[in-house]
Amino acid sequence: MKPINWENGLHNLLFHAQVYELLRDKYPEFINQVCEMLHKEYKKKEIKEFIQEIRVSARQTIGEFERLFLVDSMPKLDTKHHDLFKDVMQLAHANSLPAAHSVESTKPVRIYLEGCWDLMHSGHYNAIRQAKALGDVLVLGVISDEEIAKNKGIPVMTLKERAAIARGIKWVDEVVEGVPYNPTIEILNKLSCDFNAHGDDIAKDSNGEDSNIEIKKAGRMKIFKRTEGVSTTDIVGRLLQITQLSRDISEIDSKPMRSGQYINVLREAHRKASDESDEESKVRAVKFLATSRRLRQFSNSHEPKPGDKIVYVSGSFDIFHCGDVEFLQKAKEMGDFLLVGLYDDKICREVYGSNYPLLSLHERVLNVLACKYVDEVVIGAPWFITEDLVKSFNIQLIVDRDPEFQLPQPQYAKSDNFQLAREKGIYKQIVLDNKINIDTFIERIIDNRDK
Repeated sequence: MKPINWENGLHNLLFHAQVYELLRDKYPEFINQVCEMLHKEYKKKEIKEFIQEIRVSARQTIGEFERLFLVDSMPKLDTKHHDLFKDVMQLAHANSLPAAHSVESTKPVRIYLEGCWDLMHSGHYNAIRQAKALGDVLVLGVISDEEIAKNKGIPVMTLKERAAIARGIKWVDEVVEGVPYNPTIEILNKLSCDFNAHGDDIAKDSNGEDSNIEIKKAGRMKIFKRTEGVSTTDIVGRLLQITQLSRDISEIDSKPMRSGQYINVLREAHRKASDESDEESKVRAVKFLATSRRLRQFSNSHEPKPGDKIVYVSGSFDIFHCGDVEFLQKAKEMGDFLLVGLYDDKICREVYGSNYPLLSLHERVLNVLACKYVDEVVIGAPWFITEDLVKSFNIQLIVDRDPEFQLPQPQYAKSDNFQLAREKGIYKQIVLDNKINIDTFIERIIDNRDK
């Protein structure tokens, strides 16, 4: 029989906050005993930090828990912990955690997670990361445009655009387009999924009832912690603040305009307004507090190998969209290791205007790190390519995107920030199929508000 994976065992043991509280308050000596066992096998890890991380990273909760206590090959615990086993098992089943898997079972656990995935932010990506940790295969459902419109309002991004982003997420194994708004047992069976994953907030239907009650009763629901501090509503609010400048447009030009022309005039009005405003009146990015722990959870552990061709791209990557995914995918295909530089908030304001960035630097970093084509990021990258940047990261190719659909820039920012790369002969430009940027989303919001 295979040896017990103690790391997974403790992952699962501490999965629910309630289980953790039970262990901490009622069985503190058990925590110490298991940590001593772990310390022998994971000497390089700080136990305190390790426990904090594993509280929210569980896999096959009950199956591994039963293995932890019942398999003969495990290190023997004191018999007094039999009561602990019964207490935790009762608590776990009371919270609709999944039934135990056979010890001999090698069948991958398939997790289903559905969502709109419209104007995605780090909370979305963290939910997906946690859902993946609950099983072996993550099936991501992308809700149809019609279902979103019926339940929440017209989405900003189309189904195809949202699905393209989903396929670029490193924790996603399969993507299903056009799924219903609420999951059902039938959907789980059709997709051969064992469980549906959901945040610890209760999803309610139009009658105010728990929309996942049937799945919970069937024991096929797994819960992860919802990420606080950021929401799509915040992002839409920032975009709407930009559209509110339209009140000044009637004073600029009263002629009929297409939406594209409207955007150009709107941006010019914004630039004039921001030039006259002081620092306190500037629209700030969505509030988001990043931690080193969250950055570690999103980061990749590998480094470039000797001989790898390192490709560098840079940008604001504000409101990560399918055009960004295509750009990063094509850039990665040009080498072995993709390094992405993200401009800090100050550069974004200076280059694109005081309403930008909509998302703070640290949140944009997390969004980019969630993309499967990205190997590493440079946080607060310089606007101009420098000799120091190229040498420090051993960059062999610098890639830029088609300028046609980049955000308009003031005259001073139009200086060639890629001049050094051109002189070194390591510059290449990519033409993208997805011709969208943030202005595209502002334009859609303007067009949708009259529908």
